[in-house]
Amino acid sequence: MNTFKVLQEIENQTQSRIYLTGEYVCRFLIDDKKRKIDDIIIIGVVSKIIKCLNKYGVYSKTKKIFLYDSIKINITIINPLKTKIDNELLKINSTKRLFTVYSLYLPINDMKKAKIIDFVNGKKDIKKRQINIIGNVEKKLKINRLLIIQAITISILFNFILDKKIINLQKMICVKELSRKEILLLKNCLTVIITSTTPSKHFKLLKKLNLLKMIFPELYSCINLKQDTQYHKYNVFEHCIYTCDHIENNLILRLAAVFHDVGKAQTVKKINKKVTFHKHEVASANIVKYRLKILGFDQEVISKVYLLVRLHMYHYTREYTDAGVRRFINKSGLTKKDIDDISNFSLFKLRIADRLGNGIKTIPITDRQKDFEKRIVKVYNKMHSLTFKDLNITKLFICKCFNTLFSDNITKGIVKFLLEKIKTNPEKNKEKILIKLIIDYLYKINYWG
Repeated sequence: MNTFKVLQEIENQTQSRIYLTGEYVCRFLIDDKKRKIDDIIIIGVVSKIIKCLNKYGVYSKTKKIFLYDSIKINITIINPLKTKIDNELLKINSTKRLFTVYSLYLPINDMKKAKIIDFVNGKKDIKKRQINIIGNVEKKLKINRLLIIQAITISILFNFILDKKIINLQKMICVKELSRKEILLLKNCLTVIITSTTPSKHFKLLKKLNLLKMIFPELYSCINLKQDTQYHKYNVFEHCIYTCDHIENNLILRLAAVFHDVGKAQTVKKINKKVTFHKHEVASANIVKYRLKILGFDQEVISKVYLLVRLHMYHYTREYTDAGVRRFINKSGLTKKDIDDISNFSLFKLRIADRLGNGIKTIPITDRQKDFEKRIVKVYNKMHSLTFKDLNITKLFICKCFNTLFSDNITKGIVKFLLEKIKTNPEKNKEKILIKLIIDYLYKINYWG
Protein backbone atom coordinates (compact mmCIF):
# COMPACT_ATOMS: atom_id res chain seq x y z
CA MET A 1 0.00 0.00 0.00
CA ASN A 2 1.46 3.39 -0.97
CA THR A 3 1.82 6.26 1.50
CA PHE A 4 -1.22 8.12 0.16
CA LYS A 5 -3.52 5.17 0.63
CA VAL A 6 -2.17 4.54 4.15
CA LEU A 7 -2.82 8.15 5.17
CA GLN A 8 -6.30 8.05 3.62
CA GLU A 9 -7.01 4.86 5.56
CA ILE A 10 -5.81 6.52 8.78
CA GLU A 11 -8.01 9.54 8.07
CA ASN A 12 -11.08 7.35 7.49
CA GLN A 13 -10.49 5.02 10.44
CA THR A 14 -9.83 7.83 12.95
CA GLN A 15 -12.41 10.25 11.51
CA SER A 16 -9.67 12.89 11.44
CA ARG A 17 -8.61 15.44 8.82
CA ILE A 18 -5.17 15.17 7.26
CA TYR A 19 -3.39 18.07 5.54
CA LEU A 20 -0.18 17.78 3.54
CA THR A 21 2.29 20.60 4.09
CA GLY A 22 6.01 21.44 3.73
CA GLU A 23 8.02 20.55 0.64
CA TYR A 24 5.30 18.39 -0.93
CA VAL A 25 2.75 21.21 -1.32
CA CYS A 26 5.39 23.58 -2.68
CA ARG A 27 6.31 21.05 -5.37
CA PHE A 28 2.63 20.28 -6.00
CA LEU A 29 1.93 23.97 -6.65
CA ILE A 30 4.75 24.34 -9.22
CA ASP A 31 3.91 21.00 -10.89
CA ASP A 32 7.19 19.43 -9.83
CA LYS A 33 6.86 15.64 -10.01
CA LYS A 34 9.76 15.02 -7.62
CA ARG A 35 7.44 15.39 -4.66
CA LYS A 36 7.29 13.11 -1.65
CA ILE A 37 5.22 13.30 1.51
CA ASP A 38 7.46 14.47 4.34
CA ASP A 39 5.30 16.70 6.56
CA ILE A 40 1.62 16.45 7.53
CA ILE A 41 -0.90 17.89 9.98
CA ILE A 42 -3.59 15.63 11.48
CA ILE A 43 -6.56 17.16 13.27
CA GLY A 44 -8.36 14.59 15.38
CA VAL A 45 -8.39 12.60 18.61
CA VAL A 46 -4.73 12.07 19.53
CA SER A 47 -5.08 8.62 21.16
CA LYS A 48 -7.01 7.21 18.18
CA ILE A 49 -4.55 8.64 15.68
CA ILE A 50 -1.44 7.31 17.49
CA LYS A 51 -3.00 3.85 17.78
CA CYS A 52 -3.80 3.84 14.07
CA LEU A 53 -0.34 5.14 13.08
CA ASN A 54 1.27 2.26 14.99
CA LYS A 55 -1.05 -0.15 13.23
CA TYR A 56 0.46 0.75 9.84
CA GLY A 57 3.99 1.73 10.88
CA VAL A 58 5.93 3.13 13.83
CA TYR A 59 5.16 6.50 15.40
CA SER A 60 7.62 8.25 17.75
CA LYS A 61 5.88 10.56 20.23
CA THR A 62 9.13 12.31 21.18
CA LYS A 63 10.39 12.92 17.63
CA LYS A 64 6.88 13.26 16.15
CA ILE A 65 7.94 11.10 13.23
CA PHE A 66 5.94 8.37 11.50
CA LEU A 67 7.99 5.63 9.86
CA TYR A 68 6.21 3.70 7.12
CA ASP A 69 7.97 1.45 4.60
CA SER A 70 11.34 3.21 5.23
CA ILE A 71 9.70 6.62 4.64
CA LYS A 72 9.96 9.20 7.44
CA ILE A 73 7.10 11.68 7.79
CA ASN A 74 7.00 14.57 10.26
CA ILE A 75 3.56 14.56 11.89
CA THR A 76 1.86 17.26 13.95
CA ILE A 77 -1.28 15.99 15.68
CA ILE A 78 -3.77 18.69 16.74
CA ASN A 79 -6.71 17.97 19.03
CA PRO A 80 -9.91 19.42 17.57
CA LEU A 81 -11.52 22.20 19.60
CA LYS A 82 -15.23 23.00 19.68
CA THR A 83 -14.39 26.69 19.76
CA LYS A 84 -12.13 26.57 16.68
CA ILE A 85 -12.60 25.26 13.15
CA ASP A 86 -9.78 23.58 11.17
CA ASN A 87 -8.71 26.78 9.44
CA GLU A 88 -8.19 28.54 12.76
CA LEU A 89 -6.10 25.64 14.07
CA LEU A 90 -4.02 25.59 10.89
CA LYS A 91 -3.53 29.35 11.09
CA ILE A 92 -2.08 28.96 14.61
CA ASN A 93 0.20 26.18 13.29
CA SER A 94 1.41 28.39 10.42
CA THR A 95 2.75 30.99 12.87
CA LYS A 96 5.03 28.32 14.36
CA ARG A 97 6.48 27.34 11.01
CA LEU A 98 9.66 28.84 9.54
CA PHE A 99 9.21 29.59 5.84
CA THR A 100 6.21 30.87 3.88
CA VAL A 101 6.80 28.46 0.97
CA TYR A 102 6.64 25.49 3.36
CA SER A 103 3.52 26.73 5.20
CA LEU A 104 0.76 25.78 2.79
CA TYR A 105 -1.88 23.16 3.62
CA LEU A 106 -3.47 20.73 1.18
CA PRO A 107 -6.33 18.44 2.33
CA ILE A 108 -5.44 14.86 1.43
CA ASN A 109 -9.05 14.10 0.49
CA ASP A 110 -9.27 16.98 -2.00
CA MET A 111 -6.01 17.27 -3.94
CA LYS A 112 -6.60 20.40 -5.99
CA LYS A 113 -4.51 23.58 -6.22
CA ALA A 114 -7.61 25.66 -5.52
CA LYS A 115 -7.98 23.87 -2.18
CA ILE A 116 -4.52 24.86 -0.87
CA ILE A 117 -4.87 26.89 2.32
CA ASP A 118 -2.47 29.83 2.68
CA PHE A 119 -2.25 32.23 5.65
CA VAL A 120 1.25 33.64 5.06
CA ASN A 121 1.39 34.56 1.35
CA GLY A 122 3.29 31.40 0.57
CA LYS A 123 1.70 31.16 -2.89
CA LYS A 124 2.86 34.69 -3.66
CA ASP A 125 6.45 33.89 -2.59
CA ILE A 126 6.44 30.70 -4.67
CA LYS A 127 5.30 32.71 -7.67
CA LYS A 128 8.12 35.22 -7.01
CA ARG A 129 10.48 32.24 -6.44
CA GLN A 130 11.57 33.73 -3.14
CA ILE A 131 12.30 32.32 0.34
CA ASN A 132 10.81 34.35 3.21
CA ILE A 133 10.65 33.80 6.97
CA ILE A 134 7.33 33.89 8.82
CA GLY A 135 7.02 36.39 11.66
CA ASN A 136 9.80 37.60 13.97
CA VAL A 137 13.27 36.54 12.83
CA GLU A 138 14.86 36.61 16.30
CA LYS A 139 12.11 34.41 17.73
CA LYS A 140 12.52 31.95 14.86
CA LEU A 141 16.28 31.84 15.50
CA LYS A 142 15.58 30.54 19.00
CA ILE A 143 13.65 27.68 17.42
CA ASN A 144 16.28 27.03 14.76
CA ARG A 145 19.78 28.49 15.17
CA LEU A 146 20.69 27.36 11.66
CA LEU A 147 17.74 29.04 9.99
CA ILE A 148 19.89 30.41 7.17
CA ILE A 149 21.34 26.94 6.42
CA GLN A 150 17.82 25.57 6.06
CA ALA A 151 16.84 28.54 3.89
CA ILE A 152 19.85 28.00 1.61
CA THR A 153 18.96 24.29 1.31
CA ILE A 154 15.40 25.11 0.22
CA SER A 155 16.57 27.83 -2.17
CA ILE A 156 18.90 25.36 -3.93
CA LEU A 157 16.20 22.66 -4.11
CA PHE A 158 13.80 25.00 -5.89
CA ASN A 159 16.22 27.47 -7.45
CA PHE A 160 14.57 30.27 -5.43
CA ILE A 161 16.24 33.47 -4.24
CA LEU A 162 16.81 34.37 -0.59
CA ASP A 163 15.13 37.39 0.95
CA LYS A 164 17.64 40.02 2.16
CA LYS A 165 16.66 39.60 5.80
CA ILE A 166 17.56 35.90 5.54
CA ILE A 167 20.99 36.75 4.12
CA ASN A 168 21.54 39.10 7.06
CA LEU A 169 20.99 36.17 9.44
CA GLN A 170 24.60 35.04 8.95
CA LYS A 171 25.67 37.97 11.17
CA MET A 172 23.51 36.58 13.98
CA ILE A 173 24.79 33.00 13.86
CA CYS A 174 26.89 31.99 16.85
CA VAL A 175 26.98 28.22 17.15
CA LYS A 176 29.63 26.63 19.37
CA GLU A 177 28.23 23.14 19.82
CA LEU A 178 25.84 21.55 17.36
CA SER A 179 22.99 19.22 18.28
CA ARG A 180 22.25 16.07 16.27
CA LYS A 181 19.36 17.84 14.56
CA GLU A 182 21.61 20.76 13.59
CA ILE A 183 24.29 18.40 12.23
CA LEU A 184 21.58 16.78 10.10
CA LEU A 185 20.73 20.23 8.70
CA LEU A 186 24.40 20.70 7.73
CA LYS A 187 24.48 17.27 6.11
CA ASN A 188 21.27 17.97 4.17
CA CYS A 189 22.65 21.32 3.01
CA LEU A 190 25.93 19.79 1.83
CA THR A 191 24.08 16.95 0.07
CA VAL A 192 21.76 19.36 -1.74
CA ILE A 193 24.73 21.53 -2.81
CA ILE A 194 26.76 18.52 -3.94
CA THR A 195 23.90 17.11 -6.04
CA SER A 196 22.80 20.45 -7.53
CA THR A 197 23.33 21.40 -11.18
CA THR A 198 26.28 23.68 -10.40
CA PRO A 199 27.81 22.97 -6.95
CA SER A 200 30.52 25.66 -7.32
CA LYS A 201 27.88 28.40 -7.40
CA HIS A 202 26.50 27.37 -4.01
CA PHE A 203 29.90 26.76 -2.39
CA LYS A 204 30.78 30.34 -3.39
CA LEU A 205 27.58 31.52 -1.69
CA LEU A 206 28.56 29.73 1.54
CA LYS A 207 31.96 31.38 1.30
CA LYS A 208 30.40 34.82 0.72
CA LEU A 209 28.07 34.40 3.70
CA ASN A 210 30.89 33.14 5.97
CA LEU A 211 29.10 29.82 6.44
CA LEU A 212 31.55 27.49 4.66
CA LYS A 213 33.75 27.15 7.76
CA MET A 214 30.85 25.70 9.74
CA ILE A 215 29.78 23.12 7.16
CA PHE A 216 33.11 22.20 5.57
CA PRO A 217 36.06 23.72 7.48
CA GLU A 218 38.69 21.76 5.52
CA LEU A 219 37.47 23.24 2.24
CA TYR A 220 37.37 26.66 3.89
CA SER A 221 41.09 26.24 4.70
CA CYS A 222 41.78 25.93 0.97
CA ILE A 223 40.51 29.43 0.15
CA ASN A 224 43.40 31.49 -1.27
CA LEU A 225 45.71 28.44 -1.08
CA LYS A 226 47.74 28.95 -4.27
CA GLN A 227 49.03 26.18 -6.52
CA ASP A 228 51.76 25.92 -9.14
CA THR A 229 50.43 27.99 -12.06
CA GLN A 230 52.16 25.62 -14.48
CA TYR A 231 49.57 22.97 -13.66
CA HIS A 232 46.64 24.88 -12.11
CA LYS A 233 44.79 28.06 -13.00
CA TYR A 234 42.83 28.13 -9.74
CA ASN A 235 43.57 28.03 -6.01
CA VAL A 236 42.76 24.79 -4.18
CA PHE A 237 39.25 25.88 -3.09
CA GLU A 238 38.26 26.84 -6.62
CA HIS A 239 39.85 23.72 -8.11
CA CYS A 240 37.88 21.44 -5.73
CA ILE A 241 34.52 23.05 -6.45
CA TYR A 242 35.10 23.19 -10.23
CA THR A 243 36.15 19.53 -10.20
CA CYS A 244 32.81 18.86 -8.51
CA ASP A 245 31.06 20.68 -11.40
CA HIS A 246 32.82 18.50 -13.98
CA ILE A 247 31.78 15.09 -12.66
CA GLU A 248 28.42 13.39 -13.12
CA ASN A 249 25.68 14.06 -10.58
CA ASN A 250 26.22 11.13 -8.27
CA LEU A 251 26.63 11.64 -4.51
CA ILE A 252 29.72 9.39 -4.18
CA LEU A 253 31.50 10.91 -7.20
CA ARG A 254 30.60 14.49 -6.27
CA LEU A 255 31.82 14.03 -2.68
CA ALA A 256 35.06 12.48 -3.93
CA ALA A 257 35.51 15.40 -6.34
CA VAL A 258 35.10 18.15 -3.73
CA PHE A 259 37.19 16.30 -1.11
CA HIS A 260 39.98 15.04 -3.38
CA ASP A 261 42.45 17.90 -2.72
CA VAL A 262 41.32 19.36 0.62
CA GLY A 263 44.33 17.72 2.31
CA LYS A 264 46.59 20.18 0.50
CA ALA A 265 46.03 22.75 3.27
CA GLN A 266 47.67 20.29 5.70
CA THR A 267 50.56 19.27 3.44
CA VAL A 268 51.57 22.53 1.74
CA LYS A 269 55.33 23.26 1.64
CA LYS A 270 57.61 25.58 -0.29
CA ILE A 271 60.71 23.99 -1.76
CA ASN A 272 62.98 26.16 -3.92
CA LYS A 273 60.17 28.70 -4.28
CA LYS A 274 57.86 25.97 -5.58
CA VAL A 275 54.65 24.95 -3.80
CA THR A 276 54.35 21.22 -3.08
CA PHE A 277 51.59 19.10 -1.53
CA HIS A 278 53.38 15.79 -0.99
CA LYS A 279 51.01 12.95 0.06
CA HIS A 280 48.01 15.30 0.06
CA GLU A 281 45.82 12.41 -1.15
CA VAL A 282 46.46 10.59 2.16
CA ALA A 283 45.53 13.70 4.16
CA SER A 284 42.45 14.25 1.98
CA ALA A 285 41.30 10.64 2.44
CA ASN A 286 41.66 10.94 6.22
CA ILE A 287 39.59 14.13 6.12
CA VAL A 288 36.88 12.20 4.23
CA LYS A 289 36.68 9.68 7.09
CA TYR A 290 36.59 12.37 9.77
CA ARG A 291 34.27 14.96 8.20
CA LEU A 292 31.71 12.62 6.66
CA LYS A 293 31.46 10.66 9.91
CA ILE A 294 30.78 13.88 11.86
CA LEU A 295 28.09 14.84 9.35
CA GLY A 296 26.42 11.45 9.75
CA PHE A 297 26.98 9.86 6.33
CA ASP A 298 26.64 6.07 6.03
CA GLN A 299 29.80 4.00 6.40
CA GLU A 300 29.32 2.59 2.90
CA VAL A 301 29.36 6.12 1.43
CA ILE A 302 32.41 7.06 3.52
CA SER A 303 34.35 3.94 2.44
CA LYS A 304 33.67 4.49 -1.28
CA VAL A 305 34.58 8.18 -1.18
CA TYR A 306 37.69 7.41 0.91
CA LEU A 307 38.98 4.89 -1.64
CA LEU A 308 38.47 7.24 -4.59
CA VAL A 309 40.21 10.14 -2.85
CA ARG A 310 43.06 7.95 -1.57
CA LEU A 311 43.81 6.57 -5.05
CA HIS A 312 43.15 9.61 -7.24
CA MET A 313 46.89 10.39 -7.58
CA TYR A 314 47.74 7.08 -9.28
CA HIS A 315 50.60 7.51 -11.75
CA TYR A 316 50.87 5.14 -14.70
CA THR A 317 53.81 4.89 -17.07
CA ARG A 318 54.25 2.52 -20.00
CA GLU A 319 57.12 0.91 -18.07
CA TYR A 320 54.54 -0.51 -15.60
CA THR A 321 54.95 -4.29 -15.21
CA ASP A 322 51.94 -6.61 -15.20
CA ALA A 323 52.54 -7.04 -11.47
CA GLY A 324 52.17 -3.26 -11.01
CA VAL A 325 48.89 -3.29 -12.96
CA ARG A 326 47.68 -6.23 -10.85
CA ARG A 327 48.43 -4.27 -7.67
CA PHE A 328 46.38 -1.34 -9.01
CA ILE A 329 43.49 -3.68 -9.87
CA ASN A 330 43.49 -5.14 -6.37
CA LYS A 331 43.82 -1.75 -4.62
CA SER A 332 41.08 -0.07 -6.62
CA GLY A 333 38.62 -2.96 -6.27
CA LEU A 334 38.00 -3.33 -10.01
CA THR A 335 35.37 -5.97 -10.82
CA LYS A 336 34.35 -7.81 -14.01
CA LYS A 337 31.49 -5.30 -14.37
CA ASP A 338 34.02 -2.44 -14.31
CA ILE A 339 36.24 -4.19 -16.86
CA ASP A 340 33.33 -4.48 -19.28
CA ASP A 341 32.92 -0.68 -19.13
CA ILE A 342 36.41 0.41 -18.06
CA SER A 343 36.21 4.05 -19.22
CA ASN A 344 33.29 4.58 -16.82
CA PHE A 345 35.20 3.32 -13.78
CA SER A 346 34.57 5.79 -10.92
CA LEU A 347 38.27 6.47 -10.26
CA PHE A 348 38.83 7.33 -13.93
CA LYS A 349 35.81 9.64 -13.91
CA LEU A 350 37.37 11.45 -10.95
CA ARG A 351 40.66 11.76 -12.86
CA ILE A 352 38.81 13.32 -15.83
CA ALA A 353 37.00 15.82 -13.56
CA ASP A 354 40.31 16.61 -11.81
CA ARG A 355 41.91 17.47 -15.18
CA LEU A 356 38.98 19.57 -16.40
CA GLY A 357 38.71 21.34 -13.04
CA ASN A 358 42.22 22.76 -13.11
CA GLY A 359 41.37 25.42 -15.69
CA ILE A 360 44.31 24.60 -17.99
CA LYS A 361 43.86 21.10 -19.39
CA THR A 362 41.08 20.73 -21.95
CA ILE A 363 41.67 17.13 -23.03
CA PRO A 364 39.76 14.90 -20.60
CA ILE A 365 41.57 11.62 -21.39
CA THR A 366 45.23 11.33 -22.33
CA ASP A 367 46.71 8.69 -24.63
CA ARG A 368 48.61 7.35 -21.63
CA GLN A 369 45.32 6.89 -19.75
CA LYS A 370 43.79 5.06 -22.71
CA ASP A 371 46.84 2.81 -22.80
CA PHE A 372 46.49 2.16 -19.06
CA GLU A 373 42.86 1.15 -19.47
CA LYS A 374 43.79 -1.34 -22.21
CA ARG A 375 46.53 -2.79 -20.01
CA ILE A 376 44.11 -3.17 -17.11
CA VAL A 377 41.61 -5.10 -19.25
CA LYS A 378 44.35 -7.35 -20.62
CA VAL A 379 45.92 -8.06 -17.21
CA TYR A 380 42.53 -8.53 -15.50
CA ASN A 381 41.41 -11.10 -18.08
CA LYS A 382 44.74 -12.85 -17.72
CA MET A 383 44.34 -12.89 -13.93
CA HIS A 384 40.87 -14.40 -14.18
CA SER A 385 41.48 -16.89 -16.97
CA LEU A 386 41.48 -20.50 -15.78
CA THR A 387 43.96 -23.21 -16.76
CA PHE A 388 44.22 -26.93 -16.11
CA LYS A 389 46.25 -26.09 -12.98
CA ASP A 390 43.09 -24.54 -11.49
CA LEU A 391 41.26 -27.87 -11.66
CA ASN A 392 41.26 -30.03 -8.54
CA ILE A 393 42.30 -33.07 -10.52
CA THR A 394 45.46 -34.38 -12.19
CA LYS A 395 46.00 -35.99 -15.60
CA LEU A 396 47.46 -39.04 -13.84
CA PHE A 397 44.30 -39.48 -11.78
CA ILE A 398 42.16 -39.22 -14.93
CA CYS A 399 44.27 -41.89 -16.63
CA LYS A 400 43.93 -44.21 -13.63
CA CYS A 401 40.13 -43.70 -13.45
CA PHE A 402 39.61 -44.52 -17.13
CA ASN A 403 42.53 -46.91 -17.41
CA THR A 404 43.65 -45.23 -20.61
CA LEU A 405 45.80 -42.42 -21.97
CA PHE A 406 43.64 -40.01 -23.99
CA SER A 407 44.93 -38.42 -27.18
CA ASP A 408 45.99 -34.76 -27.11
CA ASN A 409 42.77 -33.65 -28.89
CA ILE A 410 40.54 -35.56 -26.45
CA THR A 411 42.54 -34.22 -23.48
CA LYS A 412 42.22 -30.63 -24.75
CA GLY A 413 38.47 -31.15 -25.21
CA ILE A 414 38.09 -32.52 -21.68
CA VAL A 415 40.05 -29.64 -20.14
CA LYS A 416 38.10 -27.00 -22.10
CA PHE A 417 34.79 -28.64 -21.10
CA LEU A 418 35.74 -28.78 -17.41
CA LEU A 419 37.01 -25.17 -17.31
CA GLU A 420 33.79 -23.89 -18.87
CA LYS A 421 31.77 -25.77 -16.24
CA ILE A 422 33.70 -24.52 -13.20
CA LYS A 423 33.94 -20.98 -14.55
CA THR A 424 30.18 -20.61 -14.11
CA ASN A 425 29.90 -23.10 -11.23
CA PRO A 426 33.08 -23.04 -9.06
CA GLU A 427 31.43 -25.39 -6.57
CA LYS A 428 31.78 -28.19 -9.17
CA ASN A 429 35.56 -28.04 -8.91
CA LYS A 430 35.75 -31.25 -6.89
CA GLU A 431 37.43 -34.52 -7.88
CA LYS A 432 34.32 -36.75 -7.92
CA ILE A 433 32.17 -34.18 -9.73
CA LEU A 434 34.92 -33.55 -12.31
CA ILE A 435 35.13 -37.29 -13.10
CA LYS A 436 31.35 -37.37 -13.68
CA LEU A 437 31.68 -34.31 -15.96
CA ILE A 438 34.43 -36.10 -17.94
CA ILE A 439 32.07 -39.06 -18.44
CA ASP A 440 29.37 -36.63 -19.65
CA TYR A 441 31.84 -35.15 -22.10
CA LEU A 442 32.98 -38.52 -23.43
CA TYR A 443 29.35 -39.53 -24.00
CA LYS A 444 28.76 -36.15 -25.67
CA ILE A 445 31.52 -36.77 -28.23
CA ASN A 446 30.48 -40.41 -28.57
CA TYR A 447 33.90 -41.59 -27.40
CA TRP A 448 32.76 -45.16 -26.79
CA GLY A 449 30.79 -45.36 -30.03
